[in-house]
Amino acid sequence: LYPGTPASARPLDDVPAPPVRPLSDVPWLERHLRMSKALEALTDDDRRRVRRAYASMAEFADAQVGRILDDLDRLGLADRTL
Repeated sequence: LYPGTPASARPLDDVPAPPVRPLSDVPWLERHLRMSKALEALTDDDRRRVRRAYASMAEFADAQVGRILDDLDRLGLADRTL
């Protein structure tokens, strides 16, 4: 969407809403979770916010792993670390 722009800063209108399958087409566990957590009441904007938040968390985790790998390289430990 916006290379170099954190997901949290992206306009909500530019985040695609995930598709929602009808309850009759999903496995029983998904149906149970969606009903018990009131997920059926979520609007498309709510789903976009969830998707944007998830992308932000994934970007943060990726950046932290990158910091660890950079430090391992800097310390000369990258070849000796699993």
